[in-house]
Amino acid sequence: MDQVDSCWRFTHHPRLLMAVFTVASLVTAANASAAGGASGELVAKGLDSQIVAVIDKYRASLPITMAEQQVPGLAVAVVVGGRTAWLRGFGVTDGPGSQPVTPATMFSVQSISKTYTATAVMRAVAEGKLSLDAPITTYLPSFRVNSRFEAQPERRITLRLLLSHRSGLTHEAPLGSNFDRTATFDEHIRSISDTWLKFPVGQRFAYSNLGIDLAGRVLEVAYERPFEDVMAQQLFTPLELRETTVDQPLIRSSANRAVGHAKGYETVPVGMAMIPAGGVYTSARDIARFMQLHLDGGKVGERTLISRAALDAMYEACCNDELSTYGLGIGLSRLEVAGADVAGLGHGGGGDGFLADMYWYPEVGLGIAVLTNSDDHRLQGRLATAMAQDILSSLPTRVGRPTNADRARRTPVNVAELRMRQLAGIYLEERDIEFAFEDSKLCWKVRSGCHPVEFYSPDEIGVALPSMRLECQFQKDRDRDPSAAVCRLQIGSMQLSSTMPYNGSPDDQGGPDRPEWRTYLGDYEMWLWGKLSATYNVHVTGGYLYFGKYRVLDEHEPGLFFLADGEALDLRTTRPTYRNIPLRRAVTPLP
Repeated sequence: MDQVDSCWRFTHHPRLLMAVFTVASLVTAANASAAGGASGELVAKGLDSQIVAVIDKYRASLPITMAEQQVPGLAVAVVVGGRTAWLRGFGVTDGPGSQPVTPATMFSVQSISKTYTATAVMRAVAEGKLSLDAPITTYLPSFRVNSRFEAQPERRITLRLLLSHRSGLTHEAPLGSNFDRTATFDEHIRSISDTWLKFPVGQRFAYSNLGIDLAGRVLEVAYERPFEDVMAQQLFTPLELRETTVDQPLIRSSANRAVGHAKGYETVPVGMAMIPAGGVYTSARDIARFMQLHLDGGKVGERTLISRAALDAMYEACCNDELSTYGLGIGLSRLEVAGADVAGLGHGGGGDGFLADMYWYPEVGLGIAVLTNSDDHRLQGRLATAMAQDILSSLPTRVGRPTNADRARRTPVNVAELRMRQLAGIYLEERDIEFAFEDSKLCWKVRSGCHPVEFYSPDEIGVALPSMRLECQFQKDRDRDPSAAVCRLQIGSMQLSSTMPYNGSPDDQGGPDRPEWRTYLGDYEMWLWGKLSATYNVHVTGGYLYFGKYRVLDEHEPGLFFLADGEALDLRTTRPTYRNIPLRRAVTPLP
């Protein structure tokens, strides 16, 4: 579940690349027949020969790729024309001598769980049990959260903001996080009230497990039953998902589940407290049926399980954000194939020894899901995207819109030198971006040089290189301009998006360099499942206090700092935390 979470997302979540395509016309008959064998393979009858050729290609190549990247087990599901076209298991559930993976093998799908939870919420909204825009204190009157921006922020947080990751909530809670597997779901939810918001409510996107977990708690209140029962009643049972559950004891006791593999760990945890955000286990067979529900507009056969209007609301980018690549619990993106952009929906997830991706393409009725029991490989996203591109490239007519059709050539505007100097600096994420002011121009610094940007307004820029294009919209808050850049990076057919906090400029004037900071300097260690996960150095550079690469922006009270990314660094006690994750003060070895 994104133990090291990144905002560059092949969607946004944290690592999701979305593809989209329409291939309903490629199915001439939809009667499925099992092909037998240990893999339990299923291939639909009557498929177009081009799709059969794609299936044959991956059936042959996947075992080789898995061996190269040391992936023990994998399952794939392909839906065409709203019906299951291909199901196949590869490899084994654990190690040598374990069971072969089949389409019925259960995998942890980690953050794909967010889409399941959001779908259940949207069904409750369609039934009139919940409102997307009512304060969550309507349903959780005792909920509170800390904010340095406003009093009683919980009264402004809604389900819409929780599901779109715009509530301001951080990613981890003190109890029941990726780094703490001892807490119950109830303890986890209660501990969210001890966290601090990263941003004012509704200001910007910040991927958060906690928002989805709170939405899960709201479902419990609406239906007056535990979350696992709500999901079974509202989603899993009506869809006949026999190998899908969030019941943690059932998952642990199941003999029909894949075992996660994480580099450097002999065993990884099974189960979690963040159940709505990451607790779903499912099979290739079942995830195909889940994609079919969405591809069929909320219908199961002739029965409407969830209204199309509710699903359309789920698929909309929140808050009129043109660069947003996230709806309500679901990623939005486009895949470029032969000069055409095809829009897609889906999610990905990773952690606890698993990586998984699920994408579908409404214009055409096609979906692809890939489930693996390893979190140390490069298959995630690439396999599903490659399959989509192969199928789309084989179509006799192109689908989608011409690439960049929605981005008509914009007229550049002149911007004052003062504004360009103001925007110059470092914007942080996994792929940091630097803008520099050189030769009276703002430019994007990459290895090939500093490339001048075009301004479309004082807050919007674009720059195109031969192999990529970057678009950014700068944001400000009450104290800082800029405070962040919402950027979309296109590399070939891939689109990645990120909200990147402004981390200052090398040309900034010296900071306050407070003497009392000296007591905090040194290395701090973060541990995951009994092993060292990361080390951060607290240091002063240019008069500013830094935690790793992040500059401290605000010392809210002595020892309680807020960094450029909005996260809290609490060094007030002998039990320091960053993002609510415990830190250990590193011991300096004797000379």
